[in-house]
Amino acid sequence: MLFNAIALWPEWSARVPARNDATFHLLMIEGASAALAGAANPLDFWIPQLELGFPQFLYYQHLPHLVLAALHRLGAGTVSAAGLLHGTQYLLLLAMPCTVAWSMYRLGFSAAASAFGGVASTLLSAESRMALEYNSYVWGGYGLFSQLCGVHLFFITAARLSRTMRTGAGYAGTTAWLAALVLSHLLFAAFMALTSVMLWMAGAERRTAIPRLIRLAVVGVGAFALASYLLVPFLESSTSYLSSVRWAPGSDTGVRVVAPPAMRGLSDALFRGDLLDFGRLPVLTGLALAGLLAAMRRRDAAGRVVAVGLLAWTALYMLRPGAGVLAGVIPAHSGAATFRFSSMVGVFAILAAGYAAGVVWEWLAGPASPVRRWLPAPARAIAALLLLVALLAPAAGERLTYYEGNRDILAQATDAFDANEDIRPMLAVLAAQPEGRTYAGPVRGRSCAMSIGRAFCLSDLLNAQGTATVGNPMQELAITSGLVFDLPITDPAMYDLLDVRRVVAPTGASLPSFVQPDTTIGRYTLYRVATSGSVQYVAVTARRRTSSQDTLWAATQQWLRDGGAARREVVRWDYHRPAGPLARREPCAQPLVEREEVASQRLLVEVACPGHAGDTLAVAFKMTYHPQWQVTVDGVPVSPYLVSPGFLAVDVLPGRHRIEARYVAHPWKLPLLLGGILLFLGICVRSDWADRPAQWWLHRSAPVSAPG
Repeated sequence: MLFNAIALWPEWSARVPARNDATFHLLMIEGASAALAGAANPLDFWIPQLELGFPQFLYYQHLPHLVLAALHRLGAGTVSAAGLLHGTQYLLLLAMPCTVAWSMYRLGFSAAASAFGGVASTLLSAESRMALEYNSYVWGGYGLFSQLCGVHLFFITAARLSRTMRTGAGYAGTTAWLAALVLSHLLFAAFMALTSVMLWMAGAERRTAIPRLIRLAVVGVGAFALASYLLVPFLESSTSYLSSVRWAPGSDTGVRVVAPPAMRGLSDALFRGDLLDFGRLPVLTGLALAGLLAAMRRRDAAGRVVAVGLLAWTALYMLRPGAGVLAGVIPAHSGAATFRFSSMVGVFAILAAGYAAGVVWEWLAGPASPVRRWLPAPARAIAALLLLVALLAPAAGERLTYYEGNRDILAQATDAFDANEDIRPMLAVLAAQPEGRTYAGPVRGRSCAMSIGRAFCLSDLLNAQGTATVGNPMQELAITSGLVFDLPITDPAMYDLLDVRRVVAPTGASLPSFVQPDTTIGRYTLYRVATSGSVQYVAVTARRRTSSQDTLWAATQQWLRDGGAARREVVRWDYHRPAGPLARREPCAQPLVEREEVASQRLLVEVACPGHAGDTLAVAFKMTYHPQWQVTVDGVPVSPYLVSPGFLAVDVLPGRHRIEARYVAHPWKLPLLLGGILLFLGICVRSDWADRPAQWWLHRSAPVSAPG
């Protein structure tokens, strides 16, 4: 922990915003904080800065963000949301050895094995696999804050679950920890569902197998009830409105690009040691293999956990059986996240390496050590400790080198940010103009058109301060995400379609004539673009039905190529709805947007269009369609519908109208939350009842003694 506290200190002391997924997590914390302040339901609200707007909390694990948002509100702004995020992440990185060591000890490992496993958990090195290695979390890596929370909760839940299955004690605590895991990381919760079966198999005996399974089921039901406010709406809506398309920027189709499992590549990486020791001596890999062999030979309680878990997850990682089934449960990007199975290989490799260290400690320093005749106990303990430290030296050295590189990247970004006297005034000007969206060039992975320092994109700064942008889709979870990967710089119709009213470019850059310079601040020039506003009148020329996102996106690409955006002609989609008849909506010759009031959960506009009495027109909102938007026209509720390219639209009559759209939280959220809390309180009050089914089975299957 001291090693990590020193090596990772820049993560705490960073004075520049994060550049990776941490920006996205910061938006979630700030959005939840605003919701708690009264703007919206903190369990389900709209985040307009994500893609073209998206209800992130409806589909994404959010317990850590809610906790930090609550702290942010309690602190009345004395600590910034970014400070809370950086500080929490730093403390979680430092606390990982304690979490792993405690969990292993509760799982039945020796003290020496647990301590060694805790140390090893922070020294993993992999080739950017978004697994347990710390480059998944640090500033120069991926910023996977939710996963960092999920790893801690996974280890704790595994230990608690094993104890509850074994003894029938701690139902309430185990249920709460499992529910917290579900609400903090859905993917790791799915991994826990499979791991719990492995823990059951590792500890099951003939008489206790059924009681252990009953206890597992009771905890699972309780945790599902507590997390049902997230899980039930997610399962009900995610396959429709959570993106399952793997975006391919620049391609003609933009539709699903998922590489098949590369069996040879996976096995080569596994046996070369790249999952644990990439770019260094495979020390942890060798210890994990030794621990597996020792566990298979000894077959004690901890050894069975190691053997069953490591062999099963290695097989799942290499073969990925049922990946299509998992894609149905976790629909984002068609289940491409199955490559994250490597995280579970890492979890059980840590347990196996700790098990091997426990065997070494027992052999050298244990009371039955074969060398006890020649060395006294203190000397044997020192020898065992030195040997284990020596085994970890190559891993610690490589990690120190990596952290120095991370520190250098952060220092360069900080120096570049401090030396750039124009960046803060430019950001302040943009922050004072919240209407519409901003374009600061395309973003392709870690590369971008406008950067500050090495691999630090201006778009990250804009997102961190809450400016809605195009060019950086961040999470790619909305069905319109593909639209914001890039902006054709010479196409005014696309600027209007996406309501891009501001462009940031280097001073002196050559831009099309419709992009007019507005303000020059040193090296930056802010440009303005005239758009029709946050809404526009459109002509509905066709009506189609589909339940496939591939079909919807392919049709959108064709619509863009055919010039539908420039002509303001759209297709009405019956998406996941029964097909209806086409009712054409003619274009408006003289559209007028007289007033706009844009807030995070509400959009109010006053529009006007002259026309013949009896005609019906259509107005499209330039944001992602979602069925939880409720719209009124002149105070009268109307039914919105989906139009190209994935926007919300409503029908209006000619003349002047006041249109108001509000995002409304899923109606099942609060009832499910209250129901889950009541059930959990029942478990807390009468925990003895929770174990009655298992006790009944144990009593029923107990051997009966013969009389006398």
